Amino acid sequence: MQTPMTIDEPTPVVTLPPRPSSPAPTPPDARPGPARHAATAGGDGTSQLWVEPWVDLSTGAADGHHPRSPYVELFWLGVLGPSATWLIRRLAMRLEEEPEGYFVSTGEIAGE
Repeated sequence: MQTPMTIDEPTPVVTLPPRPSSPAPTPPDARPGPARHAATAGGDGTSQLWVEPWVDLSTGAADGHHPRSPYVELFWLGVLGPSATWLIRRLAMRLEEEPEGYFVSTGEIAGE
Protein backbone atom coordinates (compact mmCIF):
# COMPACT_ATOMS: atom_id res chain seq x y z
CA MET A 1 0.00 0.00 0.00
CA GLN A 2 1.39 3.39 -0.97
CA THR A 3 1.02 6.54 1.09
CA PRO A 4 -0.73 9.25 -0.90
CA MET A 5 1.43 12.27 -1.66
CA THR A 6 0.14 15.48 -0.16
CA ILE A 7 1.24 18.97 -1.03
CA ASP A 8 0.94 21.62 1.65
CA GLU A 9 0.14 25.16 0.68
CA PRO A 10 3.08 27.49 1.38
CA THR A 11 2.78 29.53 4.54
CA PRO A 12 2.33 33.20 3.76
CA VAL A 13 5.30 35.36 4.65
CA VAL A 14 4.55 37.93 7.30
CA THR A 15 6.47 41.15 6.88
CA LEU A 16 7.04 43.34 9.88
CA PRO A 17 6.90 47.11 9.64
CA PRO A 18 10.36 48.66 9.33
CA ARG A 19 12.09 49.58 12.57
CA PRO A 20 12.47 53.28 13.13
CA SER A 21 16.03 54.19 12.35
CA SER A 22 18.09 56.02 14.89
CA PRO A 23 18.92 59.60 14.10
CA ALA A 24 22.06 60.24 12.10
CA PRO A 25 25.07 61.03 14.25
CA THR A 26 25.85 64.69 14.72
CA PRO A 27 28.90 65.72 12.70
CA PRO A 28 31.89 66.54 14.95
CA ASP A 29 32.01 70.18 13.87
CA ALA A 30 28.31 70.66 14.79
CA ARG A 31 28.68 69.40 18.36
CA PRO A 32 28.88 71.90 21.19
CA GLY A 33 32.18 72.57 22.88
CA PRO A 34 35.72 72.49 21.52
CA ALA A 35 36.46 71.23 18.03
CA ARG A 36 36.80 67.49 18.25
CA HIS A 37 39.11 65.44 16.09
CA ALA A 38 39.47 61.68 15.86
CA ALA A 39 43.16 61.98 16.65
CA THR A 40 45.49 64.88 17.27
CA ALA A 41 49.21 65.08 17.85
CA GLY A 42 50.10 65.36 21.52
CA GLY A 43 52.95 67.36 22.98
CA ASP A 44 55.06 64.21 23.44
CA GLY A 45 54.65 63.12 19.81
CA THR A 46 51.94 60.54 20.55
CA SER A 47 48.39 60.72 19.28
CA GLN A 48 45.49 61.89 21.37
CA LEU A 49 42.03 60.41 20.98
CA TRP A 50 38.76 62.11 21.86
CA VAL A 51 36.57 59.93 24.11
CA GLU A 52 32.93 60.79 24.69
CA PRO A 53 29.88 58.88 25.93
CA TRP A 54 27.85 56.92 23.43
CA VAL A 55 24.20 57.95 23.62
CA ASP A 56 22.22 54.86 22.64
CA LEU A 57 18.63 55.71 21.75
CA SER A 58 17.50 52.11 21.23
CA THR A 59 14.84 50.68 23.50
CA GLY A 60 17.14 48.03 24.97
CA ALA A 61 19.89 50.47 25.95
CA ALA A 62 18.89 50.43 29.62
CA ASP A 63 19.31 46.63 29.68
CA GLY A 64 23.09 46.83 29.21
CA HIS A 65 25.85 46.40 31.77
CA HIS A 66 28.22 49.06 33.03
CA PRO A 67 31.81 48.39 31.90
CA ARG A 68 32.96 48.36 35.53
CA SER A 69 30.32 45.84 36.71
CA PRO A 70 31.17 42.28 37.82
CA TYR A 71 29.22 41.02 34.79
CA VAL A 72 31.91 42.38 32.49
CA GLU A 73 34.63 40.60 34.41
CA LEU A 74 32.73 37.31 34.36
CA PHE A 75 31.53 37.30 30.76
CA TRP A 76 33.37 39.88 28.64
CA LEU A 77 36.86 39.20 29.93
CA GLY A 78 37.14 35.85 28.19
CA VAL A 79 35.93 37.34 24.89
CA LEU A 80 37.72 40.70 24.85
CA GLY A 81 40.82 39.71 26.78
CA PRO A 82 42.35 41.41 29.80
CA SER A 83 43.88 44.40 28.00
CA ALA A 84 40.70 45.44 26.17
CA THR A 85 38.60 44.88 29.30
CA TRP A 86 40.99 47.02 31.34
CA LEU A 87 40.95 49.74 28.67
CA ILE A 88 37.15 49.94 28.46
CA ARG A 89 36.92 50.07 32.27
CA ARG A 90 39.58 52.79 32.46
CA LEU A 91 37.86 54.90 29.80
CA ALA A 92 34.50 54.47 31.56
CA MET A 93 36.03 55.58 34.86
CA ARG A 94 37.35 58.77 33.27
CA LEU A 95 33.98 59.41 31.60
CA GLU A 96 32.39 59.38 35.05
CA GLU A 97 34.87 62.08 36.08
CA GLU A 98 34.51 64.07 32.84
CA PRO A 99 31.03 63.26 31.40
CA GLU A 100 31.33 65.73 28.50
CA GLY A 101 34.31 63.83 27.09
CA TYR A 102 38.08 64.15 27.17
CA PHE A 103 41.27 63.67 25.19
CA VAL A 104 43.42 60.68 26.10
CA SER A 105 47.05 60.35 25.08
CA THR A 106 47.68 56.99 23.42
CA GLY A 107 51.19 56.91 24.88
CA GLU A 108 49.87 57.60 28.38
CA ILE A 109 47.11 55.01 28.22
CA ALA A 110 49.50 52.41 26.75
CA GLY A 111 51.96 53.02 29.57
CA GLU A 112 49.30 52.52 32.20
